[in-house]
Amino acid sequence: MFVLLPSSPISNLLAIWEEIKSLYNLLGVPHRYHAFNRLTMFVRKTGPPKLRGKAAEDHHLHKVMLHLWSKHYNKHIAVHRQVLALLKMNSKIEDLLDEHKHEMALPANAAKELLDACCCMCHLQQLLYDHFGGEEVQLFNITLKTHDVIHLALRSHQVSPRLIWNFRVESNMGVLKLLGSNCVKGLAPQDCCAKMMQHWGYGMHFQLQKVKKGSNLSASDSAAVGGRADMLAIGLLLETHKGLLSRIGLLLAT
Repeated sequence: MFVLLPSSPISNLLAIWEEIKSLYNLLGVPHRYHAFNRLTMFVRKTGPPKLRGKAAEDHHLHKVMLHLWSKHYNKHIAVHRQVLALLKMNSKIEDLLDEHKHEMALPANAAKELLDACCCMCHLQQLLYDHFGGEEVQLFNITLKTHDVIHLALRSHQVSPRLIWNFRVESNMGVLKLLGSNCVKGLAPQDCCAKMMQHWGYGMHFQLQKVKKGSNLSASDSAAVGGRADMLAIGLLLETHKGLLSRIGLLLAT
């Protein structure tokens, strides 16, 4: 939008959107963006670009993006060829998972193909991240999820990645961050985890008591609270063994 195409970013986006709609029909994409005509769909006020949309819309964009880049990239530029290779690997991963979407685990050959494609894609992402490291806007950022993708592929012969959340209840990380910031004051590092789990257990106890008594929580809230019952069990278990946990924390801290 900002470099390859000749017009202004918004004009380029509108032109690309027309191409996307044509590719949707050509490729028979089942889940589509209804509108992609604003730069805020992927440009944020701060931080790196981040695509907005539903999971199904993002998932079914991989073939469209591959076609678009294949049409507009410059084959004489090495970085452009690396992006093309990354998009091909990404599309191959999605195709493999769709091909075996009804299976509990991938067959051995498919699992090997998936692992090879994931390793290649992550390697290309690292190369591109290194290349654009000096840019003002961070591109091809490497996160913990990138690492987790490899682990999912390594176990795909045992359980399909489609059955596993990369980051289940990711929104809960904000809650844990707030909890952790209130548990570190005046404590040695090795004691913070025990205090966090103790307070988490207390908080979950009160929430689960509300659900048990038939409070006014909505159905979705009740399901969310009920889905975290395992955390309560972990919290209570760690509370009874917090001395051991403190010793483990001390070993990790040193």
